[in-house]
Amino acid sequence: MKIKNQSGVSLLEVLISVLILSVGLLGLGGLQLFALKSSNDAHFRTIASFIASDLSDRIRINPEGVAFGGYAISESQSVSLCGSSPPKQCETATPCTSAELASFDLHQIACGVNENGNSSLGMKNLLPSATLSVGCGTMTCGSNVEHTITLKWTETDNYDGDTQGQVKTLVWNIQP
Repeated sequence: MKIKNQSGVSLLEVLISVLILSVGLLGLGGLQLFALKSSNDAHFRTIASFIASDLSDRIRINPEGVAFGGYAISESQSVSLCGSSPPKQCETATPCTSAELASFDLHQIACGVNENGNSSLGMKNLLPSATLSVGCGTMTCGSNVEHTITLKWTETDNYDGDTQGQVKTLVWNIQP
């Protein structure tokens, strides 16, 4: 028996192996991008939950402010909150009325804490294109009326062909 010459066979096997490996690595790269996007989405949902929880705690602490509807706010009002001057600072020793406290709470939730000209926290700084509304359905907001806190923000949507953002919504109901 005579052994045939098989020149170049192992080179072809290596090239096919490299091709299969590169396709697998491209798949892993796509999976990594999807995981990062999902992590970012979860981060925004967590922040929205913290903001809604913080506001619901502030509403429960100020029953007099709830009684006259001081926490009722529309989406357009929440956007304009940060453009206006901050209300009376209710964290200092200066006493505040329940109306001033409600105004301060809404401003701090929407715009964050402002120290030395730098803003931190607040939905404006933590959620992209965020709006806030607090309403009571068809009823006038007051004591013993369920309040609905609605947060909306825009996330990038990489799941389809366009580059437009997708509006996400968190609805939080509380009974003050």
